[in-house]
Amino acid sequence: MPSINDVAKLAQVSAATVSRSFRSPELLSAETLMRVAEAARELNYEPRGLRGEADSLRDEREVVSVGQQDAIGFQFLSQPGIERSQLNSFYSPMLMGAQEEAASCGFNMLIHTTDSQHLEKELPQMVLQRSIDGMVLVGGSNSGQYLSLFAEHLPHIILLDDHDPLRQFESVVSDGFGGMYRATQFLLELGHRRIAFFLGESEVRIYQDRMHGYAAALLDAGLVPTPELIIGNVVDASFESRESRLTNMLARSDRPTALLVANDDHALYVMRILRRMGMRAPEDISIIGFDNAALSLHSDPPLTTIAIDKEGMGRLAAKRLIARIRSPRQSVQLPVVNKVSTSLVVRQSCRPF
Repeated sequence: MPSINDVAKLAQVSAATVSRSFRSPELLSAETLMRVAEAARELNYEPRGLRGEADSLRDEREVVSVGQQDAIGFQFLSQPGIERSQLNSFYSPMLMGAQEEAASCGFNMLIHTTDSQHLEKELPQMVLQRSIDGMVLVGGSNSGQYLSLFAEHLPHIILLDDHDPLRQFESVVSDGFGGMYRATQFLLELGHRRIAFFLGESEVRIYQDRMHGYAAALLDAGLVPTPELIIGNVVDASFESRESRLTNMLARSDRPTALLVANDDHALYVMRILRRMGMRAPEDISIIGFDNAALSLHSDPPLTTIAIDKEGMGRLAAKRLIARIRSPRQSVQLPVVNKVSTSLVVRQSCRPF
């Protein structure tokens, strides 16, 4: 049986912090809560004594705020192969915003993280035991395929950082279309005309929105987006094929003068490929990412990117969920996609052409 010290060691915090995360989570940062929740899940840790032996959590992969009345869930769906540090850096601000909004509305929040393989075997206890009134479901492209599982037990669900292709559930996303439209406009204003787009993963719906923003900006400027300049669309069956196409494109004498990338992680990956080929941004090609990840400020050169209001997204998701819980009759309407505005952050990875 794992101990609190085992959880503390895996999460790289003190045992007192682990205890505090279960008893007084409002005193800790969102990132610390996520680290403890992940460690507890991996070890299948079951703390005792929070509400007595009979009522203690059977599966403390959930981080429980004080009390059980007026509670909502915050469910992360992690993707295989994604490091925990990446998950924390991107979603922690969303969690913080959701926590603040829930607290201001008098709701407690239960937090759970799991991967898709585990979810196929067992739903979170907070769902099975119906200890929450609704859920914010977070997980990018993973969430849609599991909606029906959660919907069987929960009357209210809001998707965060993803939208339901069937439009049955309300969602909160960043304005990927508008953000990438602005990024493309910025490159056009710098004089670039041969602009490529690296999608990375064609199956991710929020990346598709960003690609559509890129294409629309080109069309509005009188330019036609060509398939040869879009890498990662459905024709690229694997990441290896996308990397091969990207490398070949960069090696050509008539390579694009600028490249838009669907997220910052992939943009930094492109910059590593450039260095491997003896090139760099912006001298050989201008690059713009998306997300304004922490590492984008410290890359070489610092990455021009599109910033997302992650805390605002979390607050809005919790606000919309609580509104549906409190006014169930009014919530019986066609679900909407709530888009949170984005902004261009100009750094040193672009130059005029």
